[in-house]
Amino acid sequence: MIDLLKPHVPDCLDFSEILNSGHFSFGKYCQLFEKELSSFFNTEKLLVTNDYSSAIDLAILALGLEPDDEVIMSPVACLVSTQPYVVHNLKVVWADIDPLTGCLDPRSIEERITN
Repeated sequence: MIDLLKPHVPDCLDFSEILNSGHFSFGKYCQLFEKELSSFFNTEKLLVTNDYSSAIDLAILALGLEPDDEVIMSPVACLVSTQPYVVHNLKVVWADIDPLTGCLDPRSIEERITN
């Protein structure tokens, strides 16, 4: 059983070497990780980031979102998860949650899509 409140660290790598290297978000270990993921997903275009905000920031730029564009989100998400959208002056629109799954309700998303 994997404890949901404690990070799972598999036994396949020597994590003490990585932790002691001081290179958590860039360097040879990050490059090795990107290479392995690229191989797994069979793509040459893959980039890992050090946190959620950086990943969303890159996605916003890649999608070409502009100020006042809308992003539909779950109200059950941590409030800080909206920060990258606010920084780019995007409008966060909350959709309802399906009480049976705890996920965004597709009908609620469809109702909130605008031009």
